[in-house]
Amino acid sequence: MSRKRALFVTMIIALTFIQCTSNRYNQQPFIENIPNYQVVEVEGCEYIYSEYHSRIIHKGNCKYCEERRKQELNEIKQLIRELKEN
Repeated sequence: MSRKRALFVTMIIALTFIQCTSNRYNQQPFIENIPNYQVVEVEGCEYIYSEYHSRIIHKGNCKYCEERRKQELNEIKQLIRELKEN
């Protein structure tokens, strides 16, 4: 893979993760409208559960997803640094 192509792919991945971290995914106001909710953890993610709705919804500001995004972003930054050095 050429350097330019690798850099292009890296930038696309980075932009994808940046878009996922925008404030539009902050579900805090939504949570307040759910009666008797609780936050449950399932397979490494946080979900909101309410008996009233009888379902779970992925919590938009899940701390585990945030940790994974940060780790992936650090890996992308490292790749970019390595590409610049070569």
